[in-house]
Amino acid sequence: MVGLEDTVIVTERQLASLYLTEDPERYYSILKEMGLLPLTVKTLTTERGKALLHLATWAYLSGAFKNRKKRKFTPRISGNKEFLDYLLETYLNNLDQRFRYSKRNEKSGELILAENGGAFGRLIHAMGVPIPEYVPNLEDNSGRRLKKSAYDNTLPHYFLDIVRSSPKSDPLRKDLLYTLASILLKDRLKIYTYGNVYKKQIYLQLNRHSTEETARNYALSVLEFLNGVFRVGTNHQNLFQEENIAIRLDKHKKSYESRLYLTKFQLGHLVSRDPTILGVHVSY
Repeated sequence: MVGLEDTVIVTERQLASLYLTEDPERYYSILKEMGLLPLTVKTLTTERGKALLHLATWAYLSGAFKNRKKRKFTPRISGNKEFLDYLLETYLNNLDQRFRYSKRNEKSGELILAENGGAFGRLIHAMGVPIPEYVPNLEDNSGRRLKKSAYDNTLPHYFLDIVRSSPKSDPLRKDLLYTLASILLKDRLKIYTYGNVYKKQIYLQLNRHSTEETARNYALSVLEFLNGVFRVGTNHQNLFQEENIAIRLDKHKKSYESRLYLTKFQLGHLVSRDPTILGVHVSY
């Protein structure tokens, strides 16, 4: 019977190809020792694997790689200190690696992997997390980072590797999918108010793209992932449809933004799920 261990996300050969040295294993052997290489869906169900899943996903959504010469692959996560402390204490500590906190101001900063960052960063990149690119700033000749969302064409492949893995009923697989969906909703759920305060639209704010086609392709990959997590009715129908996708042209930024709008039915389904994935706050 096909199991989760048969769905390979990153092979040792794929990781080795990201090194320029003739002896790359010398640098990534820590990953083999920790049981994270080769990386399979089954690997991610372990405590260390779940910690890696959080590191990769938060670095993708709310962070990036440092991308500074030799530290090109060092992953970092941005956010307020309370959130970063919670993430470190609850999940990332299971990696048994040293992190450091880089302050932006009193309330926010970056959590940076300060130990074996090159090995873990390369592993995360091989999972599909893109590396920011630098383009010249014509105004003052300084470098500026091109937002990774501007050239993403799909979700990192580990999202879809997990959602396409078998068996579908495996509770460990379901737990991974639920974790990813929770992070995605926490990071990207937005509320658009129009007309007056009583008219609101709730949506997932996805990425910006250089073309309408890539924006739609990205939204479709998100749709496939979410429908792999959330099924409704006795026939296990998709919760989200293509009609939920909206592509907006931002003339000022010269880019296309993809959004996934949520209906009242979809929101109700997400709020009523057990375990909870969306909470309800009542204001008086």
